[in-house]
Amino acid sequence: MHRVCLNKSESKSPAVAIGIFDGIHLGHQNIIKELTKHEGSCVFTFNPHPRPGTKLILPFSERLRILKKLRVSTVLVATSKDKIFKQSAEDFIEATLIKKLNAKLVIVGEDFKLGKNRETNAKEFKIMCNKYDVEVKIMNDLKYEEQKLSSTFIREQINNANFTKVEKLLGRRYYIKGIVCKGKGLGQKIGFKTANITPHKDLMLPAGGVYSVITKIDNSEHKSVCFVGNDPKLIIETHIPGIDVNLYGKKITISFIKKIRETKRFNSITDLANAIQEDIKNSV
Repeated sequence: MHRVCLNKSESKSPAVAIGIFDGIHLGHQNIIKELTKHEGSCVFTFNPHPRPGTKLILPFSERLRILKKLRVSTVLVATSKDKIFKQSAEDFIEATLIKKLNAKLVIVGEDFKLGKNRETNAKEFKIMCNKYDVEVKIMNDLKYEEQKLSSTFIREQINNANFTKVEKLLGRRYYIKGIVCKGKGLGQKIGFKTANITPHKDLMLPAGGVYSVITKIDNSEHKSVCFVGNDPKLIIETHIPGIDVNLYGKKITISFIKKIRETKRFNSITDLANAIQEDIKNSV
């Protein structure tokens, strides 16, 4: 495990929130809001995701950035090398919460599970902690249209391009970040220069298609058209109308607004250029 200090705190008896917090959606924010009412707020989380193969709504660096913005003091990160994944809940309470963190209050979600094979639920965990004079506060799950708000549900909405719903669930637009890299150069040849990024291999991406997006460069935002390929190894290509500067090496943020159309093959370069022109008209 390693510790990341985000904001200064003098407290030696922290409140601790435990969870993966992928996406830091409104349910997670509800837990964090309760956590930061107390001095020395500590988030105990995991990197990589404890369930291998899970596509991430946010890369770990973005989770840390948002947690800092939400005024969390410290993040304690468990990795795949740590013994915690083989520990019982009781061992975790003694070794980590008591000896390592000196925790007095632990905040978890209603669907919290802990211990080897996730054998201990939130209510059982609360009873165990009470034996050590550690208070546990269980936060109720939030719901959206009778559906439990969860990272799994949000991934489904991203895949289905329901970005208005995703924005409501996250409390912000769904976005990806990346460093602009060189592509095949086809867009420039036909008059539609693109900024290309290679997303993290574990990141949750929308299904292949053409999307209306907002591209942020430095502090300026631009209405844009983004192509996401069906092959996960493909780079993401974004055309920013009116921008004709060298963006190589720049970090950009692409926020998804709506899906314009599915991917398709074109019989000629002229047909492709006409389609892109139509995509621009149908963008934001």
